[in-house]
Amino acid sequence: MNLRNILAFCLMLSLIFSIAPAYALAAEPSFPDEGLLSDTADPPTGSVSDSDGIPAPENTPMPESTPSPENTPAPENTPLPENTPLPENTPPRESNPPTQLKAPEVLGYSVSKSSFSKGDTVTITVTLRHSDVTLSQAGGEQNLDIIKLADSFSGGSLSWTLSCKETEKLRYDLTFSQVKYNGFGKSLRFMPESRDGSLSFPSLELTLAEALEYDPSKEDAGSADSLAGYGGGSGGGYATESSVPRLVISEYDYGEKAVAAGSKFSLNFTLLNTGKLAVENIVVSIDGGESFTMDKCSNTLYYGKMPSAGKESLSVNMQALPGANSGAQSIGINCKYEYLDSGKRSNATAEIKLSIPVMQPDRFHVSPPSLPETINAGEEQTLSLSYVNKGKAQVSNVEASIEGRVDSPAKSQYLGNFDPGKSGSIGFVFTPPSPGKLDLVLKVSYEDANQDLHSLDFPLSLNVQAAPEPMYQELDDRQGNAFPVTLLWLLIPFVLISAGYFWGRLFVRKLREKQSAAPADIVSADWDGWDEAPEDLSSERARKSTGGKADEV
Repeated sequence: MNLRNILAFCLMLSLIFSIAPAYALAAEPSFPDEGLLSDTADPPTGSVSDSDGIPAPENTPMPESTPSPENTPAPENTPLPENTPLPENTPPRESNPPTQLKAPEVLGYSVSKSSFSKGDTVTITVTLRHSDVTLSQAGGEQNLDIIKLADSFSGGSLSWTLSCKETEKLRYDLTFSQVKYNGFGKSLRFMPESRDGSLSFPSLELTLAEALEYDPSKEDAGSADSLAGYGGGSGGGYATESSVPRLVISEYDYGEKAVAAGSKFSLNFTLLNTGKLAVENIVVSIDGGESFTMDKCSNTLYYGKMPSAGKESLSVNMQALPGANSGAQSIGINCKYEYLDSGKRSNATAEIKLSIPVMQPDRFHVSPPSLPETINAGEEQTLSLSYVNKGKAQVSNVEASIEGRVDSPAKSQYLGNFDPGKSGSIGFVFTPPSPGKLDLVLKVSYEDANQDLHSLDFPLSLNVQAAPEPMYQELDDRQGNAFPVTLLWLLIPFVLISAGYFWGRLFVRKLREKQSAAPADIVSADWDGWDEAPEDLSSERARKSTGGKADEV
């Protein structure tokens, strides 16, 4: 094969390899659902770009329908919009559960009618107290709400009135105004709640003894009265048995406004038979609960018979326990009795609760201060008051203050709460500014268990003396410093004794030297010539010893 044939073969291969990809691209089917590629997207694998310099074939078929950009589906990694709903299995956000509280305590209730039956409209007032939450802990009056539940009454309106302070246990009066009795059951159901959902209360059901239930089984459908009741004749009303007689307490009295813990009182109350039948064999039991007890009498009373609409007054002696809590406390009155209806004897009961306020007596004692014998102006003084809490309840918010023309580091001090049996002293530190008569008032204020504020004042009249002058103080003329006189009197004898001792020793030494150098008979000698005396004295002594013959020899 020559060179020409080889070149022709290579040219033919290059044409085939350059045209084949274009035909292959034109022959590929289009997929409208996949959308158009954007200008910035990378070309798909196997396609020819403009950089290759090979134009696309003119007869390349275009897709039948080109989707618009609006209908183009978003890529898989496109983020969801903010309002996109979460999947069904997404867990809800955590929230704090409400605090579970106990059901409120029913202190008592009253009904506008002594008895009522089906279709009657009445007004019911219920007094409630929560023993585990205060008004401030419940979020205030605006956060409190009451929901009436399904019960034996319908219609009407509901309102409540608070009867407590912010720091006291939550207490209020519920008023169900003009509610209609449906004749079935005797229950009044409701549930307190907090508007912000922070507290949860259980529902409460109150049984009203004044309600007379409707019993359709006792209707006499064949009587003329029954037909008349349905428009079938003259007359009216259903032929039923007499209603069950009910015993209620129409009024009661316990003496004063509040009963002091540990004190005795008389409980007087009146039973009223609200039924149309007489009641017999009445047994009344009194339950004092945790706050009251009977005082030298039985808690059970018996009465033989009480006619319809009859009243019976009862009186029992009771005592409030010393450890009873302050506030309204309940006493239970339970009645069991019998009645005859068309010759048939039946039994019935009545449970009634009375509310009696209890107060703890104030037994916080503070003793007057003991005064010092002398009080000097400008000197710090201390006075103290001894105290003891003899009561059964805590004394709270104790404060002490001193009033008067004195200087004090703490004229007012907060001492907090004192538990039962606690004792101690309250100290006051002050400095009188000047001598003379000084009037002071020591004050102690506190709140007792009944939240009543008390103040104890101790007025004092003190005689302030002038501060005494220093007893031994002497100013130095040159330095102006004080020198103690006592020390001076101690130094003077010491100096004199020391000087005497020194000069005495010197005198004795001189005297001994003189005696050793001079004759014994020479008493007066010239102390200035002691250096020359030895030679003269020695010659004189020698002359006398030889009897005056020394010169002769």
